[in-house]
Amino acid sequence: MTNIVVAKASTCNDLLPAVEDVHIAITAEVPDYFTGDDWEYQCRQFHIDQANILAHALIRTLPGGTLDQLVVALLKHKASVLRVPSFNQPEKAPQ
Repeated sequence: MTNIVVAKASTCNDLLPAVEDVHIAITAEVPDYFTGDDWEYQCRQFHIDQANILAHALIRTLPGGTLDQLVVALLKHKASVLRVPSFNQPEKAPQ
């Protein structure tokens, strides 16, 4: 098991409650029991629900700068998967 510890947000004044610690355990497996004619909807809804739970926990607890950089890192990861080469540019010869 890998443990990852990051800083949580802090309150700027004594009027706001302290940010609670959050422990996220990523241990369950994706269920394989989606059945019926709407199995695709069930599967999609499962992933939406899981993402919303995780996002809510991170939004409530991470410092704004960390949350911003996490979004950047996630988008960079996804963009690299979707990157399509331009067909208007000639391919570079291997060096």
